[in-house]
Amino acid sequence: MSKDRWSSLPQAPVPQSTPLARAPNALLRQIFEAEDPALFVKQLSAQVLFHTIRFNGIASCAEVIELLSPEQFQSILDFDLWTKDVFEEERIWDWLELPDVADDISFLQKFLQSVDLKLIAILINRHVEVFSSEEATEAPPDHGFYSPDKGQSWVRVSGLDSHCDFLLKRLLALLFESHAELYYQLLQIPCVRTESDLEEQGFQEKSQRLASEGIPDLEWASELHSPINEQLIMERLRSPNLISPIEDIAPVPVFMHTHSLPEPLRTFFQKFAHIGELEAEVTLLVNSAVVHFNVPIYETSGLQFLIEQIRGAMNIGLEKIQELSPQSSHETILQTLGIRGVYRLGLASIFHLRILARKISEEDLHHDPRLLAIHQGLVEKFPYLPLFLEPDGTLKEEGEKLEPGNRPIQHLSDIAVIELLFHPFLNMR
Repeated sequence: MSKDRWSSLPQAPVPQSTPLARAPNALLRQIFEAEDPALFVKQLSAQVLFHTIRFNGIASCAEVIELLSPEQFQSILDFDLWTKDVFEEERIWDWLELPDVADDISFLQKFLQSVDLKLIAILINRHVEVFSSEEATEAPPDHGFYSPDKGQSWVRVSGLDSHCDFLLKRLLALLFESHAELYYQLLQIPCVRTESDLEEQGFQEKSQRLASEGIPDLEWASELHSPINEQLIMERLRSPNLISPIEDIAPVPVFMHTHSLPEPLRTFFQKFAHIGELEAEVTLLVNSAVVHFNVPIYETSGLQFLIEQIRGAMNIGLEKIQELSPQSSHETILQTLGIRGVYRLGLASIFHLRILARKISEEDLHHDPRLLAIHQGLVEKFPYLPLFLEPDGTLKEEGEKLEPGNRPIQHLSDIAVIELLFHPFLNMR
């Protein structure tokens, strides 16, 4: 690529950062300082509590976990133990360690009251061998078996490291001591139901529970991510009809207040920061993006980058509206489009880049690793840019290497940069 193409690119606005407090830290302090912490926690949504616990760490939040209702705890586990329709076994051990952190075995009892027992049955299916007979036996059937009931049944835990082996044995012991009938039922479930059947039913029930927490199903998430064209935007801006309000969504403030905000979105958010409905709408969009783009909600870095991408689309939507209808006030935009309409307009521009990039073969770019790296981000389901590509189109280098990492597409000028860079390759085909 010639130097001229890199040096003749449009300029982008300089992003600004909003010096707002990190909500999970602030919320944890509020809980501890509240006059009645139990009542304070009871009034919080499970999703807000989940992000607070995961941000600060389970060990630091033992006192908060102790105050959770069974329903709140169940929803938190639903958020934490699943990636889409897959039970993430490695994440359950953090919760089984809680009695050691808090020095209180009652935490394990609280966990059993809230966890989906089908997940415990899956653990048993994967790691517990069961031997039982009509009459009690004194000798174990093989090395490693032990009996909690004087030889009536024998179990052996396998396939785990020593720490997880201990955690699972302790869980089984508590089950036997406090819920013997349930203990035997769980041991027998793998004999009559397959792991895939248990996981599928668990996923369906988990999805139903999380719907009440504001997590859209796949169909609604897809609808919220369908791009909207400029003509429809203009019709809505001129229409006296107001957009339907978001209902039954508990806002998650961290989605709106944590990271850097580009302009004009920064001004827009600051103007309407007092409106809870805007927070609820942003929460809905983040939750729908988690579903649509299949981003595990417990992965902090992945979720943070997704939020930045969402904000980028919102910002591009606002920039586009300023071009199309400069006379439209922020109040009109919020009332007729909502931030979700703005977002979908921004997605139209971003997804246009994906369509453009997919028309270009990587073979056409092999001569320039920089273009190839940009192309690889653009063909993703939610396109992004490499960090080494500055908003003004110049390259950021560290020594002789390009800066690693990625950044969201945040401005119309980002789109103009990409169109200018890749337009010559469209004419090659």
